[in-house]
Amino acid sequence: RRLYIRAGLGGRLSRYMCKGPYDYTLCVSNKLRRTVNRRQNLDAFERLAPTTHTWLKTEEGGLLLWPGMHAIGCGYSPMICNGKFYEVTGVDPIVLGGNIALTRAQAARYIRASWALTVDSSQSKSLSGRVRVSDARQPRLTRARFLVAISRATHSSLLCVCEYYLSNGSHFCNPAVG
Repeated sequence: RRLYIRAGLGGRLSRYMCKGPYDYTLCVSNKLRRTVNRRQNLDAFERLAPTTHTWLKTEEGGLLLWPGMHAIGCGYSPMICNGKFYEVTGVDPIVLGGNIALTRAQAARYIRASWALTVDSSQSKSLSGRVRVSDARQPRLTRARFLVAISRATHSSLLCVCEYYLSNGSHFCNPAVG
């Protein structure tokens, strides 16, 4: 495991530790992705305190939407592309990208928060902003997946690699890894 991380980062993990908040977190498991999305969604809502918002009950729990927030399409719909990023431009009715109006049921089914993505679903995307790779010690994070994850950031100064996701919602980033 350590050889994978050392080979991917040239043996200098401490160089890839930036301070949050992060725009995206890349996870190996869907379970962690859902957890991070839920926490980041609530944290961003409290931090930004948008005046207009709506709450959706989804398969993954709940989702707060507000104008200016980014979401990602999931599932297959004639209106929404799977894996495409959308900006929420209205919440009553729910409007994405300025021209895609959705019912609450459609929005709950076909969009989700984009704070966290799985490494596999991030493939072929350039993520602008701060990118955190979570669970660098996760056994299923192979060298290939790790290289995909770290190459999503548009610049190395925007990349953070964390060893573990802690149950209190924080990430443990250890410069001694490798």
